[in-house]
Amino acid sequence: MIGVALIGMVGMLSGVLGAASSAAEQQAGRTDVDTTWFAYNCEFPSGRHQIGVRIQASFPESGAVGQPIQPTDVTVRASIPEAALADLTGWGAATVTGTANLTAAVAQNGTSNDVSWSELNAPSTAIPESGELALAASGKVPPATVRDAGPVTFTAGKLALQLGMRQADGKVTDPALLSLDCLPEAGEDTLLATVPVAGEETTPPTSGRSEDPRDGTNPPFGGAETRAAEDDIPEECHRIGNEGTPMCTYIGGYTNVRKLEAAARIPLGILNIDNANPEPCNDGSGMWCQTAIGELNHDGKQQFPPEDNSFLPFGFMPTTATMELRQSAPMEIDIRFQAQPPFDGSVVGNAKMVARVYDATVNGARLDVGNHCETTIDITLTADYPEGYNVQDGGILDGTTTIPPFSGCGAKEDLDPLLTGLISGAGNYVKMTQGNACWLGNGFRCPPEKPELRR
Repeated sequence: MIGVALIGMVGMLSGVLGAASSAAEQQAGRTDVDTTWFAYNCEFPSGRHQIGVRIQASFPESGAVGQPIQPTDVTVRASIPEAALADLTGWGAATVTGTANLTAAVAQNGTSNDVSWSELNAPSTAIPESGELALAASGKVPPATVRDAGPVTFTAGKLALQLGMRQADGKVTDPALLSLDCLPEAGEDTLLATVPVAGEETTPPTSGRSEDPRDGTNPPFGGAETRAAEDDIPEECHRIGNEGTPMCTYIGGYTNVRKLEAAARIPLGILNIDNANPEPCNDGSGMWCQTAIGELNHDGKQQFPPEDNSFLPFGFMPTTATMELRQSAPMEIDIRFQAQPPFDGSVVGNAKMVARVYDATVNGARLDVGNHCETTIDITLTADYPEGYNVQDGGILDGTTTIPPFSGCGAKEDLDPLLTGLISGAGNYVKMTQGNACWLGNGFRCPPEKPELRR
C-alpha cells in the first residue's frame, strides 16, 4: 500500500507531463497528474497477489539545468484485493498502517540512475469485511536535479512495502509487521512522467580520483559533472550500515560547565547516519517508531574536531584547555510519532562520549595533565517531532547531563581531584544543532549545509 504510494510518488516527482495513460490538468506553471492504475505483483504469505497503484501529484511544467524539480500535493492510492487480505485478517488484523520504499529509474540522455524513495506514510485504515482495502499514502518527496539539458523520465521499479497491523482492541498482532516485495507486472508500462529540462550542459573538471571511498552513493546525472558533484560531499561522509537510508550531516553545539559558570563549544563535525524505515511501535500505543544510528567521523576517528576553550575558575584565574569529545558507542536517535497527520511525536537521542582534556594552561603557565585525562559522559537529548527536530531536516536537541569524575590526569602528579573539583557535577545543559542530511544514496541535498550553532 504505502509502497505503492511511494511508487507513485516517484512518478510524480519525475515529470511534468504524465504518461500517455495519465490525465493532466494544466495550471499556471504546474501540471496536475492523475495516473491510471498500475499493476504490481506482491509476494504475500499465501502466495502472489496483484495490487493496484494510482498516483496523484502536481509538477512544474518544465525544469532547468541545476534547478530542482519539486513535486507537491503527492497522494498515492493503493488497492489490495480481498484474497490477499485473508493473510492479514488470519492474524486478527482489523486496521493497517504502512510505509514504503520504491526504487525508481530516473533517466536522461541514455543514462539511468536508480533512486530510493522512502518514508511515505499511510494512516491507520480499517480492513473491510469484504472487498478491496483502499489505502492512501502521502509524504514529502525530494526534488530531482539534473545537470544536463534534455527530457527526464521517471519509471517505477521494485517496491518494498511494510504493513503494520493491529487488532480491533488496538493491540498489535503477532506478527506485528508484514514485509512485502513487489514488482511491476511483466510488460506493464510504469512510466510516471517526463519533464523537459532546458539549459546549457555543463562539464566541469573531474577530480582524477580512481575510486570513491563513500560506499553506497548513487551519482546524480551529468557526465563529467557527476564526479564533480560527488567531490562536493565531504570525504568524512560514508555508509555505516545496511539496514536503512545512508545519510551524513553536520552537528555541533555547546555544553555548559555549571561549576565554572561557562560554556564549552563543541565544533561542527560530520555525523554519518543509518536511518531505518519506521515501523509500528511494539507497545500497543498505536504510534510509529524509527531509530537512526549515528557515528561521528573526524580524520577517520569517531569524534568531534578538538576545540580550544577558555575558562575563568574562581572568577580570576585564566585557564585554557583543548577538549576532545569522542564516541565510545554509536549514537542512537529514537523517534516516536503518530500514524496520522501532522505526525506529531518525540525524539530521544542517546550518546556515550569520552571527554578528554589536554594542552592546559593556568595563568599562562602550562599544566601538564598528561595524554589520558578524561571522563565518560552519558548524554540524553530530546526534541519535539517533526517541527523541533527530524533526521532529514535537522534541528535542535537539548538536555542536561552529569559530568563524572576525571581519571588519568597528571603526567607527574595526581591532578584527578583538581579537574574533578573544577568540572565534574550534575546539571550541565547541552544544546546540539544538526543541519540538513545529505542522502548518500542519490545525492539529494548534498553537500550538507553547515548550520549556525545555537546557544
